[in-house]
Amino acid sequence: MKKNLIVISTFLLITISNVFSQGEAAVPFINIQPGPNLNAMAGAFAALPSTDAFGQYFNPAQLGNFGRKRNISYQFYTHKTQWLPVFNDYDLTLRSSALAIGYTLKNIFQNVPVSIGMGYIDTHLNLGEDVWTDENGDYLGTFHSKERYAAYSIGIGIDYYVRLNIGYTFKKIHSKLGMSDAKANAEDVGFQLTLPLIRTIDTFRGKPFVFADGAIPFFDISLGLAQSNKGKKVRYISGNQGDPLPKQAKIGYAISFGLSKEYHASKVGLVKFDWSSEARDILVHRDDYGKRNNTTFPGEIEIWDNVLQGKSNEQITVYHGWRIKLLDIFQYSQGRFKGPGYPTFQRTHGFLFSTTGLLQWLNVNYDWSVLKYAVKHFELCYMGTRYTADSPLNDIEFSAISLSIFGF
Repeated sequence: MKKNLIVISTFLLITISNVFSQGEAAVPFINIQPGPNLNAMAGAFAALPSTDAFGQYFNPAQLGNFGRKRNISYQFYTHKTQWLPVFNDYDLTLRSSALAIGYTLKNIFQNVPVSIGMGYIDTHLNLGEDVWTDENGDYLGTFHSKERYAAYSIGIGIDYYVRLNIGYTFKKIHSKLGMSDAKANAEDVGFQLTLPLIRTIDTFRGKPFVFADGAIPFFDISLGLAQSNKGKKVRYISGNQGDPLPKQAKIGYAISFGLSKEYHASKVGLVKFDWSSEARDILVHRDDYGKRNNTTFPGEIEIWDNVLQGKSNEQITVYHGWRIKLLDIFQYSQGRFKGPGYPTFQRTHGFLFSTTGLLQWLNVNYDWSVLKYAVKHFELCYMGTRYTADSPLNDIEFSAISLSIFGF
């Protein structure tokens, strides 16, 4: 009996996109980034604070940020994403959804600056249906290959001059490749630290800095690190040897600045700009004798060369991204990444439309109680992202809708 080569090739292509030149690892699909909005910045969100429901995937510490500002957020794909569309395999699809729940204890205890967030992500990769044949090419039957993981996360945020977040994720993984079947567990841990520079200066000055026209500036610097996919080796039913999980180290920094303004007791974001950069190392390498070894955090990542200067090499992949948001209505993002398997920068770009700015504008111009309530408690977003790459990732597209509730 033999397995159809289409599925084998598809699986290898997914593997190449994650661990090429860094040693083989099992279930590499868990390193496919599922966040439609955050992928527009190439997924550089180890450090950049986010309240996106998918933020927990990139660093579970993001749930500390979520708890500060949001109560509930649910995000889902508008349609399945065709994975590696260049091969015209329409059965090869990705879909995912994310749920985040948060609360800040300051609502109950004013002197307890602690926020808590919990999250869940459900991701499916469909590899399609294929056939079994014998050595003579005679038909023996069909099989369906698919992979899935469910991730459960928790994060805590503490505000005391700086914003400190820590987080943890537990993943349940199921991979079914033809007649081979494997189940595994993995863990992520993350840390994030943000210095709100202008707010800190305001605290020592005893009054906020405000421009003559009433615009309020902010400037934040953030650091982040995460280690993902820690766990035992994966063994398929039909295999005798185990393969390691695609354990990954991430270290990054980010800068955010912008202006907001108060209109009729409603805070309106005028403009916001974010920049983020990070380095990643898959902590599975082969030594000179061809033996696979797990290395410890941070692997081969060098702070000066890889994180600050953004230099990639045969072990390290670097990710950069920026975005600009105008009037809390429209956001445009760009990103790029380069490293093992990607000798040139692979680029991403995307957009987001939010109801927040529109509702704020209506609230300023119309004194309607229902608008005031909506501004304080609801946000609906539509987002899309596209990859532009000289690799099999070219033309991958994501689109999603998110609904968020806050202010309770």
